[in-house]
Amino acid sequence: MKTIVITDCRGLLTAAVIDDGRVSRILPEPPDNSLVGNIYTGRVKHIVPSIEAAFIEFAPGKTGYFSLRDNHREDLREGEELAVQVARDAVKTKEPVLSSNLSFAGRFTVLTSGRKNRAVSSKITDDGERKRLLQVLTEWMDEDFGVIARTEASSVPEEDIRRELEYLRGKAREVLEKAKTRRAGTLLREAEPEYIRLIRGNLRDTERIVTNRADCRENIVRFLLEEAPDRKEIFSFYEDETLPLSSLYRLDTALRDALSPKVWLKSGGYLVIEPTEALTVIDVNTGKYSGRKAMDEAILKVNMEAAEEAARQLTLRNLSGIILIDFINMRRPGDSERLMDHLRKELQKDPVKTVLVDITALGLVEITRMKVERPLAENYIKNPVDNSGSSC
Repeated sequence: MKTIVITDCRGLLTAAVIDDGRVSRILPEPPDNSLVGNIYTGRVKHIVPSIEAAFIEFAPGKTGYFSLRDNHREDLREGEELAVQVARDAVKTKEPVLSSNLSFAGRFTVLTSGRKNRAVSSKITDDGERKRLLQVLTEWMDEDFGVIARTEASSVPEEDIRRELEYLRGKAREVLEKAKTRRAGTLLREAEPEYIRLIRGNLRDTERIVTNRADCRENIVRFLLEEAPDRKEIFSFYEDETLPLSSLYRLDTALRDALSPKVWLKSGGYLVIEPTEALTVIDVNTGKYSGRKAMDEAILKVNMEAAEEAARQLTLRNLSGIILIDFINMRRPGDSERLMDHLRKELQKDPVKTVLVDITALGLVEITRMKVERPLAENYIKNPVDNSGSSC
């Protein structure tokens, strides 16, 4: 079972997931006030037919990129006003990415205003359960909205899903009604804090939520009362001033380790993780491994452990895009297949879509991971983490 801790660490409000005693996720609130998830009334400033895009002013002095094709809005005209949601923050010289497919997330479902279809999370693999959930969504279906059953919806009673959908529909309609009367540039709905989204996505197998921040306490209590009143007893407020909450759960050590290029394995081997602009490379080394088994078995042991740790580090560091893993060469027949099966199983634990593509001609294992939020390290460019051993 998991514990979720929300506290200050290295100058940033940080949420961490601790799974069986190990930190599996660190999620700091972005230091530059991310706009992702915010919904605004926007006005179309320019349409550029050559790239099938529009540029929409959604806040005073802020313009975002809007794909006409992806949003199925080829009919959009300059000067037109519409509700848009920030899908991606600005990156260097690129504007924020906007979408008219507004998203409203609950514990079990996600309601959408643009794509009016129904779908079930690909992580729910049981055919019978997928069929049941599709039936529930079909019977509830509102022609104004699309709906997706999240992984958390598996085995949830129909009445609980329908109750949540009614709640989300109320929220969505409130925003859409506001958009009809509010001036361009109006913030219609502010995105939830990162830690609330983290709690929602991990609530089923979480046994404790703890914070020492009064403002966070208010948000967490409100979220639990509105969306999960059956789980409100798992929350507690930490008030011991003699031992910082971050020190109690060793978040300072976990953060330093998560930002270090070298990761030691129990076997004595280690990983070297090197993110670049184009891709991330993970190199596996035998290091101090001193096993007495035959060499082929020794190499397989290190590689299997490396596969588990590499998958864990992708989630922990929130690395995305193309990832190449250079495992130790194996000569024994069948070992490569065993390793790939093991790695594929470990990657399936990732809440973000992650695909084991293939083994390249050079013997490197290629993985792709969807980009969701920024990599962990980018949050600390302005808040660097020292290695002196000092606490958060």
